[in-house]
Amino acid sequence: MTEEAAGTICEWEKATPDGKHIVTGDIRKLSARLFRQIEDKSIQNIFPLCEELLDQRTWALGVIAFDLAYQMKK
Repeated sequence: MTEEAAGTICEWEKATPDGKHIVTGDIRKLSARLFRQIEDKSIQNIFPLCEELLDQRTWALGVIAFDLAYQMKK
């Protein structure tokens, strides 16, 4: 999952004009799509995924990590 997210974000960054950034809404849409793809939505599975995303230390992957963690609130 991390590779898919990073690959998609990389493509978006290349397509983004200089001086602009990826829109947060697009990152959240990607996060929702990734969350739907996860079969085991237990806390024991999601939180390590979040930690892996946060370890990458990029803004976009951090947004996805926090979004996935927030989904666990439900």
